Amino acid sequence: MARNSYVLGKRIARGGMAEIYLGKAVGEAAFQKIVAIKRILPHYASDKEFIEMFRDEAHICKRLQHNNIVAVYDFTEVDGSYALVMEHVDGADLRSLLSACETAKTRLSVPMALFISACSARALHYSHTKTDEITNQALGIVHRDVSPQNILISYEGDVKITDFGIASAENKLTETRPGVVKGKYSYMSPEQVGAKPLDGRSDVFSLAIVLWESLAMKRLFAGMTEVESIRKVQNCEIPYDLCELNPEVDAELKGLVMRGLSKDRKQRYQTAAAFEKDLLRYLHSRYSDFTSRELGNFLKRILAKKRDRTQDDIKETLAQESTPVAAPTMPVASGSGLLMGGGSGTNRAGSSQIAQASQTNNEYMREDMPQASVPKGLDARGISSINDDVPISLTGLNRKAPPRSLVTESPYGDNYTNTRTRARNNAARPIRRQKKTMLPWFVLALSGLGAVGYLYKDQLVFDKKMHIELRSFPEVVSLKINGVKVEDGVYQKMPMNLHLLPGVYDLEVSRPGYQKELIRFQGQAGETLKPEKLFLKRAPHIPLNQVKIISKGAKIVVDVDGNLFKGETPLNVELQPNVSHIVIFHTPEDNSIYKCSFRVDRPDAATNVITLMVTPPIGTAKPRCEIKN
Repeated sequence: MARNSYVLGKRIARGGMAEIYLGKAVGEAAFQKIVAIKRILPHYASDKEFIEMFRDEAHICKRLQHNNIVAVYDFTEVDGSYALVMEHVDGADLRSLLSACETAKTRLSVPMALFISACSARALHYSHTKTDEITNQALGIVHRDVSPQNILISYEGDVKITDFGIASAENKLTETRPGVVKGKYSYMSPEQVGAKPLDGRSDVFSLAIVLWESLAMKRLFAGMTEVESIRKVQNCEIPYDLCELNPEVDAELKGLVMRGLSKDRKQRYQTAAAFEKDLLRYLHSRYSDFTSRELGNFLKRILAKKRDRTQDDIKETLAQESTPVAAPTMPVASGSGLLMGGGSGTNRAGSSQIAQASQTNNEYMREDMPQASVPKGLDARGISSINDDVPISLTGLNRKAPPRSLVTESPYGDNYTNTRTRARNNAARPIRRQKKTMLPWFVLALSGLGAVGYLYKDQLVFDKKMHIELRSFPEVVSLKINGVKVEDGVYQKMPMNLHLLPGVYDLEVSRPGYQKELIRFQGQAGETLKPEKLFLKRAPHIPLNQVKIISKGAKIVVDVDGNLFKGETPLNVELQPNVSHIVIFHTPEDNSIYKCSFRVDRPDAATNVITLMVTPPIGTAKPRCEIKN
């Protein structure tokens, strides 16, 4: 049976020892499939220890076939280097998502964070309990590197764990030496930084760190140095109250997270399945209407530019010319076999299938502190998002700087090429006479057609969508289309335009204190509908409180209940009593975003106006929202 060959596309990530490419698998009958290819850098292709680690990853991955684990299709040779061919997850890793949230001055919702962690726990429990298909003996797989970088989320809302490159297992080809710790310090368990024997409860602790950070939008155990990070983990120092960092977190949810962060593993969740069960129970009881589609839509919106770039890269990769030939079979150590499909996992490079966002000073964009020791002359400064699976010794933290040629990346990715090779590649070649081409005229004609199409898009057949122009009073409302929240339920300001595929739709328009309005509309491709302006009626027997929001000193920009009201203080708003309200605010001089919650219990505010005092943090004091009589 003929095997696939592989074509490298754009390089999307690189570290000290490996690099990730967007690629495609090419087979018979013009078969093509987009994949991610993790390839050993050429100057490490002869490093026996690293190759054995790479084979270990393949050996583990072939056993793991799960919806929440990144699949590995093959272990072969691509362009002269060992490579893992993996499932391409079209989306982002959790770290990039959290960084994008900080940039956009927003956060993951509680149900999104719970869903991501529950899916990750499901994948971890599967790997922890996986048995050998022949002997039925437990494989004893412990991931050891659960972190936001290794949790991938697709634009469809799927969640997948990756990076089993440093996972421990009973039948690995290589053994971890005593006293050597592998992983990222700030996501390790206390027993892991102590180089003690590990089981699945260590991964539970690491996942609880990820959940805490997803809810708090703040790093938990990251210190200024690796020694400080280790100390924080060993002592399990949690100086912040999760409920204060995120007012949407109640005492019950905080209890679930803190149980996962128990220093004593006997007090921790004993299995990842038990952790998943409690997370899903809380999720379904509090957010029964949440679906993974909301997570996918959130990703599409907050990472829209990145998604467009990725789609362009995929089209370019598929358009590359290639001749399908059988890929050479790489020798694999005894017992590991070749990977023809299924399985999962990568080393940390696998988590970087999705190109990382550019570094900023954001909390989540800061790299983990340098790892301790790196073989073959690379010190901690040579470690990047790919090179975190190398052995880390708790002793001998001082290393000489690596050769500059190994850590300085060339703009063209050929920094490992020596001067002699470059001179040979740049040798004079005979000049070929170029053939005349009609390409400029063809491009010009396409540009003209595009301009015409844009001007007359409503009349042309290729406009596949119908367009709806909505107006309402009040102007700020929440929308649902066929029962699905628009923009995850965030309040929208009218007028606004919707662009939908042709069909019949039910539109629900709502706002607190008003009766819901439901309209049905139907349209054809390219058609523009302009329904009459919607006037929402006041809901009977639901009085609204008149609240005036003020602040001391300078004016403050506030956002009440997710865009329901927005503007500078003083701001007059109408709020429903006996429910909690969220105020997000910042001063024009300060880019930091603050949040607090308050509740108005007065049943009727017709006789007077309630005053809410919003105070930014002063010194060590926290931001506050106080009701003034």
